[in-house]
Amino acid sequence: MTGRMLRVSQASRQAPLTPPQKAAIILASLPRETATAIINEIDDTHVVAFFRTMSELTSVPADAASSIAREFIAAVGAIKDEVAGG
Repeated sequence: MTGRMLRVSQASRQAPLTPPQKAAIILASLPRETATAIINEIDDTHVVAFFRTMSELTSVPADAASSIAREFIAAVGAIKDEVAGG
C-alpha cells in the first residue's frame, strides 16, 4: 500500500463517484494488511487502476464515505445470500 490516507471532509461532493473511486475508498479504509492482501490477489490492470484512482482522490466527504461503506456492506450481504441460497 502507499501509506497515503484519504482525508474525510465535511464538504459535499458535486459529481457522483465512479465504481473505481468507490473501490479505492473502500480499500483505503481497510487496515493496511487487509488492503495489501486484497491488492496482492487482483490482476495488474486493477492494481494500476486502483493506484491511479488513489492518486486522483485527495479527500472524501464524510457522508459519501459512509454511503459507500453501506453500499459495499449491502453488496457483500447480497452475494453472501446468493451463495448460501443456491
